[in-house]
Amino acid sequence: MLAMNRPNPHALAALLIALSQTLHCAPEEPTSQHRVLALERLDVEPTRAHSSEPPSETEPALIERIPVFSLTFARPLDLPDAESVWLLDGDSTDTLTQDARRGTLSASNTTRRIPAQVEWAATRPRELRVRPATPLWPAQVVTLSTTSRLRSSTGEPAAVSALQPQPITRTFRVQFAPDTAPIATMTAPAERDVPTRLRAIEVRFNRPLRPLVEGPVAWLEDSHQVEPPVNASLGCREATGWSCVVLVPDEPLAPLERYTVRLGVLGDHAGRPPVGAPFSFETSAEAVAQRPTFVTVPACVAGELRRGPVCVRVEHTRIAIRAMLDSPGRLSLRAGELAARSALSLSPMIELMGVPADAHMPLLLSSLDLGSNPIAEAVLEPVRSPVAAPRVSIREVFARPRSSAAQEFVELRNDGSSAISLGGLILGTASGRSELPDLTLPAGALAVIVGPTFDPRGDSRTGDPPLAPGAVLVRLARTIAQHGLVDRGADVWIADSQQNVISRVPASHPNRAPRLGISLVRADDTLAEGDPAAWAYDTRNSATPGSPDRIR
Repeated sequence: MLAMNRPNPHALAALLIALSQTLHCAPEEPTSQHRVLALERLDVEPTRAHSSEPPSETEPALIERIPVFSLTFARPLDLPDAESVWLLDGDSTDTLTQDARRGTLSASNTTRRIPAQVEWAATRPRELRVRPATPLWPAQVVTLSTTSRLRSSTGEPAAVSALQPQPITRTFRVQFAPDTAPIATMTAPAERDVPTRLRAIEVRFNRPLRPLVEGPVAWLEDSHQVEPPVNASLGCREATGWSCVVLVPDEPLAPLERYTVRLGVLGDHAGRPPVGAPFSFETSAEAVAQRPTFVTVPACVAGELRRGPVCVRVEHTRIAIRAMLDSPGRLSLRAGELAARSALSLSPMIELMGVPADAHMPLLLSSLDLGSNPIAEAVLEPVRSPVAAPRVSIREVFARPRSSAAQEFVELRNDGSSAISLGGLILGTASGRSELPDLTLPAGALAVIVGPTFDPRGDSRTGDPPLAPGAVLVRLARTIAQHGLVDRGADVWIADSQQNVISRVPASHPNRAPRLGISLVRADDTLAEGDPAAWAYDTRNSATPGSPDRIR
């Protein structure tokens, strides 16, 4: 028989120990795909969201309408390009993750993209700031995503972490309308090529503000943080505060200099400071800017009056003017003691609010250059404002029922202190109009305007809601506005017998278009009715005919 050699157990143990030490003492060199630019922190200003962890998918972090996303990484960044970070409307999707890995947006996701400014400075090489170019919408869901084009200074792609080598994706929700902070906008001067002879700087707010503490309401700084002498004051007086700040320089500004406008401690009725500030602009080498003059508007649309080179719309408490200029400029409109200014544009529009009823209104229209200096003036033929109308407002529009068009409705509220008759009022859309019957609406009460086949019981099968008990039902002889409410979206208004608009819903705006089975409701009374941000969708994805709206 042949003898077999048995392994020595002591030698085998020594071999295993040596092999273990070899494996642990000589770690594998990380491959390039595992070397990443890891995210250390994600902050959002104003500080509604503040987290280094991804927000919950069921409850995304709340942000303001003009947020600034600040991303801090473990190592310095390479100079980012426009495709390094995306801001998109809606939730994150698998296709978005795939696009981010490729660094190129697909056609479907391109339509979701929100224009945003990406800021990076060599003095803060590890930090990236992203800011939407225009205000977001109340309750809007947005997704922030890095792409494979965002890399470190040594070429590693940005990622959640080394353990998660994938693009950074975070989802947020904009505050609901009643909770959003006021927005500040610098309506003058322009951002660049501002003449040194600057008449005024104007910052406008979308709702009235007031000083929260004593001190300057605003001031101006140059690039060296030197404050040139200016006279800063609150302006645009309204019932609950002021809706603009005006800074008037005491002397010409320096040429080819960058200035920053900073606001003092201002807040709305709830003490919320405005978002959007500070603002910056750069002066040119010229003392006076190009001088814009009026160009005649080719045609005025229905409801507008021709007044010289411009078109004028007169409604209850409001006068709106549409003009054209031969170079970028602004409009200034004065009617008695009322005054307003437009934003900078080649075709500026201007609204004068608070117009008294049944008043003879002479109109003085001026064009302003980039420095807010008046150039061309036009004395327009006077207009007469409508006589006082019932104080009614549209509160809710249900344009796309789940069951059938028969369940459409428009809800009105009597905002006055006494009962009114609805007789003679007109409900209108782009497709037609309906005259309301002679029914009495008590003070503060809601009226639900419906077509002839509306069922007050609703439709439990599809979820279309029933009429609230005790609600005033206004049943028309024919379909609402003759042809019904427009599914794709169209403004809805209430007018008097002379076609003067009393209340209007901007339902033609793409961000406020009708949704299936969900009503559009007035969500913020501190904003102008014509501002789409003053409207929101029912927060329970339904409707409330004749009962209080659900707006959070």
